[in-house]
Amino acid sequence: MKVLLAERPGNDRELLQRLLEQRGHAVHTVGTAETARRVCRSESFPLMLIGNALPGPEGVDFCRWVRALPEGEHCLLLALVDLGRQEEPTAAIDAGADDCLLLPMAEEQARARIIIAERQAIRLLRGRHGATSARARTALQALRESEELFRAAFHNAAVGMALLAT
Repeated sequence: MKVLLAERPGNDRELLQRLLEQRGHAVHTVGTAETARRVCRSESFPLMLIGNALPGPEGVDFCRWVRALPEGEHCLLLALVDLGRQEEPTAAIDAGADDCLLLPMAEEQARARIIIAERQAIRLLRGRHGATSARARTALQALRESEELFRAAFHNAAVGMALLAT
């Protein structure tokens, strides 16, 4: 799965990147919210881990920006927040983050939270594709009904109609 990891350089970022890569994810790591925006304009990521203390526009602003995109609801956003800043988790959730990871975090705890995030992102992807299939089925059903109405109108018409192929 493609994962965007937007966090300032340091131990937490290195740990998360290593754990994500060990689980087979293609991790795109950036150090600023502006770089994350630039990357998101050209690629989509089912899972994003966003640091709240990024240089430039804060991670909270980035969460709002992602959610405002046409496909913004089709990804899982995890805010990376510092344990000592108690107001950050609520601000991140209010801005559109799905969950928060409090940093610093022990490796086993980080691994477990990544597995949970993977599962949630996979469910989102399945739901997205299921919704697309449901839309396609609805459109196909409407097309069939329209065809039946046309055939009935054609068959019952007092004046003859013909469709000529050219």
